Parts: sequence; structure tokens; C-alpha cells
Amino acid sequence: MFKRLTAIVVLMLLVFSCGKKEETPEPVNIAKPQTEQIDTIASTEKRALTPDDYAQWQRLGAYRISTDGKWVHYSIEPNRGDVQLNLHEIETGIEHNFERAEKALMSPKNDFIAFKRVPRFETDRQAKLDKVKKDKMPKDSLGVYLFVDDTLIVIPRIKSFAVSDEDSPWIAVLLEKPLPPVKEKADTAAVDSMALADSLALADSLALADSLALADSALVDTSIIDTSKIQVAKEDKKDKKKKKIREKGTPFWVWNPVTQDTVVMEYVTSYKMSDNGKRVVTTTDLKTDSVRISIIEPCKGTVKTILETYGKAKSFSFDEEGEQLVFMFTDDTTDDKRYDIYYWKSGRAKAKCWLNDDVVKKDGWGLSPIRAPRFSIDGKYISLGTAPLQIEEPEDTLLKNEKAKFDLWSWTDPLLQTQQKNELAREKKRNYVAMAKVGSKKIVQLADEEVPTVITSRDMDETITLGTSNLPYRQLISWESVDYYDYYLVNMRTGEKEKVLEKVSSDVNLSPEQKYLVWFDQKDLHWHVLDVESGQKTNLTEDLDVVFYNEDDDHPWQPGSYGLGAWGLNDRYAYIYDKYDIWKFDLSGEKAPLNVTAGAGRMNKDIYRYMELDTDLDYVPIAPIRLTVFNEKNKKGGYATVNMYEGGIPEKLLFTENKYDPLRKAECADVVIWRRGSYREYPDVYISDLNFERIEKLSSLNPQQSEFRWASVELVEWVNSTGDELQGMLYIPDDLDKSKKHPMVIYYYEKYSDYLYQYFSPTPSYSTINKTMYPSNGYILFIPDIVYKDGHPGKSGLDCVETGIDMLLEKYDFINKDKIGIQGQSWGGYQTAYFITQTNRFAAAMAGAPVSNMTSAYGGIRWGTGLSRAMQYEDGQSRIGGTLWDSFDLYVENSPIFFADKIETPLMMMHNDEDGAVPWTQGIEMMSAMRRLQKPAWMLVYNETDHNMGQAQWGNRMDLTIRMKQFFDHYLMDKPMPRWMKEGISAMEKGKDPKYDLIEEE
Repeated sequence: MFKRLTAIVVLMLLVFSCGKKEETPEPVNIAKPQTEQIDTIASTEKRALTPDDYAQWQRLGAYRISTDGKWVHYSIEPNRGDVQLNLHEIETGIEHNFERAEKALMSPKNDFIAFKRVPRFETDRQAKLDKVKKDKMPKDSLGVYLFVDDTLIVIPRIKSFAVSDEDSPWIAVLLEKPLPPVKEKADTAAVDSMALADSLALADSLALADSLALADSALVDTSIIDTSKIQVAKEDKKDKKKKKIREKGTPFWVWNPVTQDTVVMEYVTSYKMSDNGKRVVTTTDLKTDSVRISIIEPCKGTVKTILETYGKAKSFSFDEEGEQLVFMFTDDTTDDKRYDIYYWKSGRAKAKCWLNDDVVKKDGWGLSPIRAPRFSIDGKYISLGTAPLQIEEPEDTLLKNEKAKFDLWSWTDPLLQTQQKNELAREKKRNYVAMAKVGSKKIVQLADEEVPTVITSRDMDETITLGTSNLPYRQLISWESVDYYDYYLVNMRTGEKEKVLEKVSSDVNLSPEQKYLVWFDQKDLHWHVLDVESGQKTNLTEDLDVVFYNEDDDHPWQPGSYGLGAWGLNDRYAYIYDKYDIWKFDLSGEKAPLNVTAGAGRMNKDIYRYMELDTDLDYVPIAPIRLTVFNEKNKKGGYATVNMYEGGIPEKLLFTENKYDPLRKAECADVVIWRRGSYREYPDVYISDLNFERIEKLSSLNPQQSEFRWASVELVEWVNSTGDELQGMLYIPDDLDKSKKHPMVIYYYEKYSDYLYQYFSPTPSYSTINKTMYPSNGYILFIPDIVYKDGHPGKSGLDCVETGIDMLLEKYDFINKDKIGIQGQSWGGYQTAYFITQTNRFAAAMAGAPVSNMTSAYGGIRWGTGLSRAMQYEDGQSRIGGTLWDSFDLYVENSPIFFADKIETPLMMMHNDEDGAVPWTQGIEMMSAMRRLQKPAWMLVYNETDHNMGQAQWGNRMDLTIRMKQFFDHYLMDKPMPRWMKEGISAMEKGKDPKYDLIEEE
């Protein structure tokens, strides 16, 4: 069962010097934006972005800081190509770069970083083109970089790996199945032939070639691997079997990369490591349809079999200390298997069955295999799932054509059949959380069929928790856009439930020590508190002259709140947001509410929000904390500080013309990392102290940006015809000749101006215009905010856009009023389709997934969820504010299809055939109308594609990018028409000729 590693270990651990660049960056002064640093090449030497440039653009992936604050790692992901992991040593400024590294994990002791090293992008792509079988595809490797030794270790052909979460150096590694030995004799001048053969037996040629490509020309001395520290997994004598049983699985290691101590098992199919790395449980499938479950203790170098029998096991869970283990086991051979819960603890020889279906009190119920059992933080309880047992159906005696196959729709159904079908797979897995005390056979049922959802914390150390049920209100979601719930207090030890709130449509928050419930009531638009012990309810906000509902919400429904931000010490306080400021409410009622930010937010239009930097704390720290700050008027952002208990005007620590991400703090050091960017500056990673007295920029993505034409962005303001003050963004190309007239494209989706300092990467379109590419190619881009009037979303939206255009034409004489195009997707697509029925001032329009007929869409289905679309119109985004029967004229007024004969604007649409949000028949209705009226229109339908395209749909996204720009180029820049617009693409031509080529006029 177990095997000592000798030469195999030495060769599998291919040790190389890590590629690194020594760079000590100067502290960065960011008192003002550094936008000018990008433009190091004169604009006359720059070129416009094209779709061919998209592949090289990079985005920042995961980024983390070590617990001691001495190391930061971040990944760089190109649109197409190989990802790179960068590891930055803060003290020296040295940066280490690792190619093709993903899913990086830092060790708890900050002595190494481990990552999955994937095959090269082109290697993997070519293998797929060659239709290589799955087991022959290039495999992943494990990379481990040792900080102290400055050494990279690469282990080829791994399936998965795990690093312990807490104070432990152990890594669990499950390897792929070894390949057959290589028959050819190796070159002994490079490496010992026997060792190379062993190496090739474990790594295919691609993986080995990749590994050797990383190394120096001469293989690094492998004497760093101390084979004397390899610990043979020792099997208890009493566990040995007289007859050899054939085992299934692949090699498995528990390995300390710092000391090189290693425990090896020859055959493993699955594993789970305790959070502290003290123990690892493994399963080994046997040829007899049996399973062997073993416990590895890596520090002792031992493996102990705790169960070997016929059946299957899954869902392993250790307690916090790694001393106890629970898992699910079955020897059932039916399709609907019934599982028991087995238990093992340190000192016991074998795992024993602890809980089975017999302990579930309710008739016809049993343990659910869907919910994995899990220990409470103190190890005294486990949570588990129960569910009604599946009833065995009688033997079928009818032929297929003798049986009826149908769906029955009933007016009494809580959910539409479409939604029931959409949720069927989830409903089949539905189970109800229960608790059991370790050692007891009694199960306490927390959730049940009347209160199906009970929310427990990760630690499960509370005595009372919240239960919710939306069962009485399920029909309402077909025509109301909010969900309603009843809330219950549930005793974690007895399962007793007390209904405390009915038909609440906002989140209800239970304080950490379960003393209070705090919630926002959308009926009276106030925050309330319930004292759990006394049952007394109090309105927290009714005596204040500030509103706590969303002041800007223009939907027909009652507005929601700005949210609850945090809890105060010992459950005494709740911190609640208004639009700008943070308020402290004494839940005991002894003290008056305190405006923590002293009204400075509302006075200056600064929006302050709390940042939780220490996730282990349930409460706001007593010391001054850090807030995010964002100005509603000028869109500046940054960080501020205030004492949340005493209050006062916050001190702004950073506040610039940039977009900032929330801070991430090192667990054991007052060091933070964060991102900051703007339209012209990619949001790179920075590191600083908590007061930002010393700041260093760590990453520098997309240096190639300096080669391309870009744009400047300006915040513009105007007033629409009904007196609403609006904002928008105007993007003006850098090299624009303002003595000439230039085309303008308008994009919109409700309110967008808060994105003034957002960086938009050049990338193929998911459904909208790229906000960098169009200005780079000479287009002025305008993105206006839009507000709506109930019942008249089309007219009010058009009014905001047209008054914005009028303002721009009056202010800027370089905009060509005859060459204005519009583009929107989804709700913006509807707006586009509607606008061109009301005015002919637009030279071209592109509508993505537009609703064209609100009367037919009202009764339609959102296929992605199975929900009725009625709620969208009655009080949702479409904002009609009534039913089809009491507001019929409004449905007609806002439907583009009824006014299609008025359209004079060429229209391009995209509506995909698996759109789960807007039925693509809406696009068909509009296209059919335009075709019948003989008006220029085209509709792209990407097959097997949803509402918006996915990240992986590169071909579709590039195609849409090219065609949309060709469409606008033709009508707004007078460029030749592409052949696809002139000739179309027939079903016979599909997939053969994209017809991108332009038709030159004679």
C-alpha cells in the first residue's frame, strides 16, 4: 500500500533557481493623479487601437498580502496567453516572476508560496485542435517557491494540491497516474539514465520539456533534497491483510517543502487536510467496490487505516484542532443511496457509524448526502442535513408511446412551471439543516418544510439564529420585483422557532451575540430594532430629519435602504448608513443617535463607508478605523479615518481624482495593499502603512498603452426639461482636431457617471462598445446619466439624452450633429430601439437584446430563471407602474414595435438564441417589422449564447466587435460598407465567409 521514495523523489522535485528581477521602486507620491506618465510618446507617433491589439492587454487577477506584511503576490492575466504570478518582497523590492502560475497559496508561516503551474496556452490550444484524448492532454505541475532559499521546486503531473490554513508547513499533493517507462536510453551526460527514466515515467514529454525550459542549461544540483527525511508511511501490523487487494488511485504526498520531510501513499483517490495540517484523511478505492479510509499524521510519518469495507465515502470534515473527523458513508447499491454519518477521533482505532436514518425523528425522512457534516468551532456539535426520503417508483409497465407526457399549469401554483423546472435540480437537492451534539444520537432539527432556511454562522457558536420562509409569498414574485420573507428566531439547541417578523422585503440582521434584530422596513421607510430577550420593538430613525431610504431610486416600488455597516462592541451599537454619512444607534435606547461622520458627508457630498480590515472581529475596533470616501459631485475617491465610537469629521488620508478599491490588511501587521486607477491609468497594486505616509507601487500592467492613442474624460452637467440635474461623461480623443467636426457615439445604462475614473481595458465586446477603442479611433464618446418617470420610461429617457446632446452641441463646436450614433444593451437596448421611433436625429443605432413589444414581453418568461416578466414592468426596471389591463396605453406608448414605421435610422441589433433575460423573440419582432417596412436593419444572433457573451467566447466577442465598429464607421465616418451589410450571410454561407471586407464604391 505504501512505498518508499528514492530516486523518484529526487527527480520529481526538479529544483531550479527562480526567475527574478531586482527592482527597488521609489516611493510614489500620489497627492495628485499621475495621468501624464502614460503619455511618454508624442501623440503623433501613436496609433489607434484595433481588435488585433486586444490579445496582449493584461488584467490583474488575485492579489494577496502575507500575514506578516512582508510579501505580496498578484497574478497578471492577458486576454489571450499565459498567466504570470508576481511575488514582491517588500523589504528588498525584489520581484520574482513565475510563468503560468495560478491559484497561489501562501504558507501560514510565510516561508513559501505554492501554485498550480498550467500548460502553455498555445500547447494546450494545439492539443485541443489535435483532439488529444483527455488523459493524454498536457498536465498541471506544482510550483513551490521557498523564500529563505530563493529556490523554486517544480513537481510535474499533479491533479490537485492543498496547503494548510493555519500554523503548519505541510502540502498535500495528489499526482496524476504515472506514464509507462520510456524505452529509449537517456543521455547520461545530462542526467543519470535511471533517474531520467523515473522522471519520464512521472512526467509526459510536454511537462518535462516545460520544466527543463525553466531551468538553467545545467540541471541544478538536486542534493538539496534530503532523501533521509522521506518518511515511509507505516501501516499498523494489525491492519495488514492476508490477501493482497488490488488498489485504485494515484500517488499521493504529504510534503514539507522547507524540511523536505515527505510521507507517501501509492494509491489515493481523494483526500482532505485539516485546517491546521495536523492530519490528512485519504480514500483509496479498491477493486472489490470497497474503500479504504486512512489517516495520515505527517509529523509522525504514519498512516493508519480507520475503515476498510464495501461501500463509498465522501464529505470529510475535521474539527478545528484536527482531532475529530466526520464523514458520510454508504453501502447502498440503489440509485438513491442512503448515507450514514461516521465518526472518528484521535486515539480510536476505527471509525464507527454514529448517525443513520433511524435517528431522524420525522417519518419518511433521512440524512441528506447533499449537505456535508461540519463541526462547530468548539468541536462539540456538527451541522448536517436531513430531507424526505425518495419514494421508490413502481415498475413501469407501459411503452413510451402509451404514456402521456405533459406539464399542468394551475392558477394556484406558488411558482410558474417554468420556474419550477428551472429550480428542479436544486429542489431535488433541498435539505434542511440540523444539529447534533458529538456523542449523542439525538438530532435537533433547525430548518423544516415550514421554515426551510436557517442561517448559521461559520463557527456555529450562537445559541439563537435566524430562520426565514418565503412560502406564503411565492406567487407575488411573478408580479412584484421584491421578495418577501417571514423571519423566525430559532433555538440552536432545541430547534424551537418563534416568528418575529412577517412579510419583510429587506435583510434582517441578527447581532453577533444574538441580543438584537435590526432591519429596514420598506413600508414605513425606517430602521427598526427588536430586543430579543424582551420582545420590544423600537423605531430607530423616525425622530431624525435625515432619510435612510435610497433618495435616488426612481422605480415605482418603495425604495430600499443604504444598508447596515457594522456592529458596535458587545452588541451595544448598530452602524447604519444614510446616503452620505454613518450613524451610530444605541440599541439599548439609552443614548441618542450619533452622526459618526458629523454630517460632513452630506455637507460636502462625500459618501463614507466602513471597511472591515480584520475579518476575525465581529465588532468595530475602538481605535480609529478606515473608511472609503467618494464624492458624489466630482467623483474623487480615497480613504479616510475616524473613531466610530466618538465620532467627528473624518480625516481624509488619500483623496484624489482616482477610483480606489477597498483596502486589504496584513493579518499581523499594520500594512495594507490596495488598487488605484483612472480612465488613463490601469488600476495597479499599491502597498502602504495605514496612514499612507509611505506608498509603493508594486505592479505596472500594460506598459504598451503608451503606444496607442487614448482620450481624456470630462464630467459634464446639464438640466433636463423637467428640472432634473444630470451628469455625464464626455471622452475626447487626445489628438482631436477641434477645428473640424467629428462623429459622436452615445452609450447609456441608467446612471453611469460614478465611473468617471474607471479604467476600461481594450477587450472584445461582451455586448457593448469598448469605451477605450472608440475614442482611440477618433470617436467622441458621451455617456449620460438617465432618470425616469413612472409610466414613461421611454420619453423620460430620451429627454435626458436629447437635452444632454443639446448641451454638448452648444458647448463644443467640434461635434458633428449629423453624425451621432447610439448604442445600448438590454435595458439600454430597449432605450435605443425606442429612441429611434421618436426622433431622426441619430445617424445609426445599435441595440443589444432590446424589448420591442412590452405587451407581448409582459406575459413572457425570463428563461434564465423561469420567472414571469410581469414584475419587470409593474414595478421593476421598465417602470410602467401598473398591469397590462389598467395601464394598457402606457404599454403601447413605450413599445417601439408600434412606431417602427416612423424609424429612419439604420438599426443593428444583437439578440442571442439562448438569452435568459430577454426572450430573443423580442429581437425577432423588431427585425421582422423593419424588414416588412423595408428599413435598413441587421440582427446578429450568436448561437448557444446568453444575454451577454461569456469570457471564453473569444470568437463571438471579436466578431461582434468588428461588425459593430464597421457598422458605425460606415454611417458615422462615411467608410465603405462591409460586404456582410450589403449581401447578408445566408444559411448556406454560415461559418464559411465572414464578409468583413469593405466594398469600395466605384
